[in-house]
Amino acid sequence: MGNQVNYTYDGPSNKLATYTDQNGNTQVTNTYTNGKVSSQQDALGNNWSFSYPEIGKCIATDPLTNQHIYVHNEHGTLFDYTDPQGNHVLFDVDEEQRTTTMTNRLGGTRKFTYSNSHEQPLSIEDENGNKTEFTYAFRSHNDLRLFELTNIDLPDGSTRSFTYDANWNLNGATDGEGNTSTFTHNDRGQILTALLPDRGTRTFTYDANRNLSTATDGEGNTTTYTYDGLNRLTSTKLADGNTRQLEYDDAGNVTKWTDEAGNSIGMTYDKTNNLTSITDREGNTHRTEYNAAGLPERLIDAEGNSTTLAYDALKRLASGTDPEGYTERWTYNKLGWLNSYTDQLNRSFTMGYNDEGLPISFANPLGHTTTVARDAVGHTIGVTTPLGLTTTYSRDELGRLTKVESPMGKQVQYGRNLNGWVTSINLPQPGISYGYTYNDAGDVTSATDGLGSAWTYEYNDNGNLIGYTGPTGNRIAFEYDLRQRRTTTTYPGGLGTLTNSYSATGLPIETAYSDGDTWNSTYDKDGRLLTTKGVSNLYDKNGRIISSNGVAMNRDRNGRIFSTLIDGKYTDYKYDGAGNLLEVKDWTDGVTTFVYDAAHRLYSVEYPNSVKMIIGYDNDSRKTGIWYENIGSQQATHSEQVTYNDDGQFVSKNQYFPILHSAINFSLSTAYNQASQRDDATYDALGRLETHSSLTYAYANGTDLVEVNDTQGNGIKNEFDAFGNIVRIANTHDNDEIELGWAFYEGRSSAYKTTTPDVTGLNVLTPDGIPLYLRDRDTGSKLWFYHSNLSGDLRFTTDENANVDATRLLSPYGGFIGDAGSMPVGSPSGPGGSIQVGEWPIFILGSTPIDHRTLQQMIPRTGPPHGNRYSAAGADLLGGRSLFLGESGSYHTYDNFEDIRFASSSQGNSNSYFGLGPGAYSSSSSSSSVGYFDIAGARFKGWKTGIDLGFSSFNESAQGGQPLSKVDYSSDRDPSFAGAGDAYLSDFSTSLGSNKAEFGGSTGLVINAVTKSRIKASPVNRYLDSEQWRYDEPFQVDLRTAYHPELGPPDAEISQNVFNVFNSSTILDSRSSANSSLFGSPVEVLGPRNIRFGGRPRF
Repeated sequence: MGNQVNYTYDGPSNKLATYTDQNGNTQVTNTYTNGKVSSQQDALGNNWSFSYPEIGKCIATDPLTNQHIYVHNEHGTLFDYTDPQGNHVLFDVDEEQRTTTMTNRLGGTRKFTYSNSHEQPLSIEDENGNKTEFTYAFRSHNDLRLFELTNIDLPDGSTRSFTYDANWNLNGATDGEGNTSTFTHNDRGQILTALLPDRGTRTFTYDANRNLSTATDGEGNTTTYTYDGLNRLTSTKLADGNTRQLEYDDAGNVTKWTDEAGNSIGMTYDKTNNLTSITDREGNTHRTEYNAAGLPERLIDAEGNSTTLAYDALKRLASGTDPEGYTERWTYNKLGWLNSYTDQLNRSFTMGYNDEGLPISFANPLGHTTTVARDAVGHTIGVTTPLGLTTTYSRDELGRLTKVESPMGKQVQYGRNLNGWVTSINLPQPGISYGYTYNDAGDVTSATDGLGSAWTYEYNDNGNLIGYTGPTGNRIAFEYDLRQRRTTTTYPGGLGTLTNSYSATGLPIETAYSDGDTWNSTYDKDGRLLTTKGVSNLYDKNGRIISSNGVAMNRDRNGRIFSTLIDGKYTDYKYDGAGNLLEVKDWTDGVTTFVYDAAHRLYSVEYPNSVKMIIGYDNDSRKTGIWYENIGSQQATHSEQVTYNDDGQFVSKNQYFPILHSAINFSLSTAYNQASQRDDATYDALGRLETHSSLTYAYANGTDLVEVNDTQGNGIKNEFDAFGNIVRIANTHDNDEIELGWAFYEGRSSAYKTTTPDVTGLNVLTPDGIPLYLRDRDTGSKLWFYHSNLSGDLRFTTDENANVDATRLLSPYGGFIGDAGSMPVGSPSGPGGSIQVGEWPIFILGSTPIDHRTLQQMIPRTGPPHGNRYSAAGADLLGGRSLFLGESGSYHTYDNFEDIRFASSSQGNSNSYFGLGPGAYSSSSSSSSVGYFDIAGARFKGWKTGIDLGFSSFNESAQGGQPLSKVDYSSDRDPSFAGAGDAYLSDFSTSLGSNKAEFGGSTGLVINAVTKSRIKASPVNRYLDSEQWRYDEPFQVDLRTAYHPELGPPDAEISQNVFNVFNSSTILDSRSSANSSLFGSPVEVLGPRNIRFGGRPRF
């Protein structure tokens, strides 16, 4: 190659003075004093210095002035090392200069014994006193005494043993359970055959130059290797006949790698053999530049974007600056251990270590610190969170985990065999334990759950799973090709087969179901997915998606999406230096902004309708509260606060809902026993949930939940396959069913098929995480694909050839406007039997809806509102616990407290909008809509939600605009919250008499802003009690600070509560000066996912 390396030597000592590499950089410059090196300089000018204050002692000072001190005895054996922090490592040696004890920097001692005058150790005792012993056999050969290790006795009492052939080659190895592996060798000592426990025989052949020629696996599949004249591997012929090839330069560097399809990756190097470029199989080149010391200092991607790296004097990475100019930094302590990481926003995470260099603390930028306790050997024995909650870990003599104990004393215990394989796991729940057995190769062959259920597993001679039998006795079988890729899955009971085919490079190109359905996929030369059913992707030179299913994506130099283009309309995204999403601006200029705290946790979200969400956390980063308020006025609309026990289990939730000058707080709490079981539920003898709330649960095969029923006789029934997966769900209301199956899509898919109507669905994600929903076969046997934007809202449909059929029109806030083109009947968020909130559609099967998120049948409920009221068994539904379906496809959802969560018409632009918690808020002008809303179990009903007073009055223009103040109490509600029958606002007036509260008219209720106005109500309506309409005490919302996180401490007691309802949009508080805002705008529905509310009470 013509590249020259130069060396020079010190004259007096004839020792190396300089070393200059092929690039002309002098990598080492040594100077000597009295024949000993006194300084050494690297290519970057960094200097080490060395001094020798006494015989046997050397002090080495690094470029950062840190000193390392080495002390040797008269034989030149190291017996004392002092690190830059002043900590010692001490060595005791015997007469043969063998180490007998080593005392580490923590004071722990490790001991060694030896065989007579030889170097072979007889025992090693660790810092915890656990001793490992070694046994040898001796052979003599030409006056040499050779040692063969025959036994290792471990501290747990198990033994490993070894045997040898006449040529001292290892021919047998036996593990702790007595399983033996055997080997044969040629006369060169190379392995010819290897027979491992429960595996077929592996065979190997070699060429005349001792290179491996062939390797045959346990199933008889052979891979062949060829070499060039310099014994460098040039080709690998795989078991299926496909070949990979390698090419080299004169220095032996790989310059070209060619895959089985003939596509190549090229590599280039500089004179010092540093890799300088890689050109991928699509022809895109990534380059690396190096500094004089040979460290990479500039990384240039295929788009020409550069990342620069810098190092400290000890050649440790000190900083990195990305293509957008944001810099990360790393610092180290005197021992070279990473001390801190500072992100692109100048926020630092710090690490602490013990004297042996093991991490013992981690602190985030907020100063919240997690600490780690370790035993004398260094094993983790405890972790304490920033809140002081400690989880402890117990270990056996070999450091293997035997028990984990939670902060509240709940224990999980592990049993092991002599090989250390886990044979049992005992949980805190009584009678709950899992058992495992193994074959001689260490594969799990059976598992039991302690509840009477068992699973068995079968393997071929290559260790691939070929059979699985579940508790029902059904067996699923698997087959593989010559390259060990799964090709066929056969399901029991005539359920059919699933067949996979692969390209020459091993990529899945076809997945076929025995019923005739087939998925085909294509890829680019670099193996990136181009097309599959309903999916079509394009990539930039760096391999990042820039177009998927008609969604164009523009990326910044860091590869983050900064805009998307759908149907000619842009949505823009902004990020901070750390990559956190800061802003989303859609094509109507509607802007959503995000704020994060110093630990990169999402702190607040501001929505386009001037509503702000604030999230609170404890020091363990668990969410403790969510607050909603109006921006500017900072008025509360809703808050939730959550507490946890020391094990991190949910304990209580408090919800706050303001109603004018009153406030209602709801609480939900639970407790747990030592078995982690809820106190408000019952369990059977095996620890399975038996009853909770109004639901009962039944099981089969140990843990399979086969039936859930409520007190009204409604329920669901689940059918499981041999894997324990649900394959069919039926309800007891009208016997509609869902049949579930499997589909292949890069491991991120779940498929289901319903029997009413005949629809197959598949929820998948594109490589960038954009939801894609598949609906199979309408009446014209056409395959439809639903495509979402980054927010999960349905935007358009395509056929299986990626042709756009219909486009969904959304409002600035994501609300449904209409469809352009022929949207399939039953599309999510559209009319015809399906609805959607956020990403998840609800399918109406006959008259029964299905919650797509949980794939659970919803159980019909009795009681008002009269109509179709459903609950998903034991699971939250659309943020609530029940769903009401109106006559025209409208729907309402309700939360755990039976308070309304959401309401909409089938067209997605409902006439009545409802908020979380009590109260109906609306700006609708329609006089025909009927709304329902709850307050802590009392059902209220009204027509034309025309005012913003909370819950008490509605206007019915159909009755000629006459005042209407009737409140409808439902008799099936909790009597502690409402009286029997109807109640009227019989005495609704102000203290000044002439300023009457009026109902009716275009503005709804009007109450004049007169100082010290008071509202009176009849006793039967306890929600309008005059005292409840006042804030007589400060209102606290923040569990951490006891006041609003942005307003600060509350003001003094509010002495007057005068308010004015101007119209259906705004309520103002005059407090000490008229018309200061109290409530702000009413609730709005901002698209499928974003439900926002009115304002927060002002202090």
